[in-house]
Amino acid sequence: MTATSSVLENSQQNTLEYTKQDIHKKPDSEFDPTLVEALQGKYTLERMIGEGAQGKVYKGTCQADGKPVAIKQLRITTADNWRQYELFEREAKVLSSINVPGTAKFYEAIQNLETANPFSIIIQEYIDGQSLQSYLNNGKRFKFEHVCQILIKTLDIIKTLHQHEPQIIHRDIKPSNIILKYSDKPNQPIPDVYIVDFGAVANPQVQDGGSTVTGTYGYMAPEQLIGKPTAASDIYSFAVMAVYLLSGTPPENIATHDLRLIIEPHLVHLPYEVTAFLKMMLEKAPHKRLLDYGRIRNTLEQFSNHQFKIDYLTEYINFNTSTHSDTSTTQKHCTLEDIKSIDQCENVAIWLDLPDATPRKVHEEYQTMAKIDNQVLLHSKECDIQSREIYPERDHYELKFKSLRTLQFSIVAIMILCFIFYD
Repeated sequence: MTATSSVLENSQQNTLEYTKQDIHKKPDSEFDPTLVEALQGKYTLERMIGEGAQGKVYKGTCQADGKPVAIKQLRITTADNWRQYELFEREAKVLSSINVPGTAKFYEAIQNLETANPFSIIIQEYIDGQSLQSYLNNGKRFKFEHVCQILIKTLDIIKTLHQHEPQIIHRDIKPSNIILKYSDKPNQPIPDVYIVDFGAVANPQVQDGGSTVTGTYGYMAPEQLIGKPTAASDIYSFAVMAVYLLSGTPPENIATHDLRLIIEPHLVHLPYEVTAFLKMMLEKAPHKRLLDYGRIRNTLEQFSNHQFKIDYLTEYINFNTSTHSDTSTTQKHCTLEDIKSIDQCENVAIWLDLPDATPRKVHEEYQTMAKIDNQVLLHSKECDIQSREIYPERDHYELKFKSLRTLQFSIVAIMILCFIFYD
């Protein structure tokens, strides 16, 4: 669910995702006359490539350089509110101020708010590719090393945006905003990567009061949910996207606890160093989050070469293991008595308390829980006997509690009868 709707929220494709499944070319006479007039002959319309509740996207040609362009039109009269126009205008301002590799080249913005049918148009480079989301929706699963390389290219763009003057915080990094453009050359299996949709950006030149929540739920960092995004917020979204690519599980299907994504059960097929690396970028507090672009990039490079023994990750794992190593086996078995699935709510706190070095073993225990029911019940009874020996007054308080509950029900019953007879 997107916090602020995009121009083409009802379209099956992203507003800037252009595929070869375009609608056939039509003559100019069949296009909206207002749009044709606004383009002033500088751009030739070819076909519509997307349509949503608030606007349309067309493929066209720039007459000056002969290159294909994307023409995005917002119909302001049909927008639910002017917030859509504000996002559209913000995107135009940001695009006009940047020239970053991996973003679509900006040509110009045209608008006319004085007519009976006000409109706003953005014209930019046409990217002949598909989004990561469309690949995932079609069941595509990327090789591990290819995922690492795609993430590296995405990170390079994010780093350039963050180092831009003024700083650009995208605030909506997700698979549908990452466009892959594959080369026809067989020796280039890794596609070019583009980041699109800059309607949610935050930068000092485009002020919105600092409290607007803009982005996509599931990908937004905790601080972004309260309208205080930082560069670390994009890294958080980047890590969520990485989890999706590596696991095939979208964030809305991943359990959370205390604003933390519980990613371990979804990455059991990978070395734990990968999970630890992603957890460092998913830290709840921005200042604790891994934000060293060089370190992140180098780690992804090593992962792509199947090198997983990395010193800082080993230290992170050992530290988290040592801080949670005081839980006894008896306590664990007693706690796990009623657990049947890793997605159960009561499982979350237990999972977080277990050592980082053992989640794979624990996951296997969950899968074979049916086979050890008798053992678990036995441990549970032993714990229950021990607790009664340590707290002999427990039976007394349990009896008093039951008596109090009986008294409560009696009082309620008497009150109901009184109301009946009174009427």
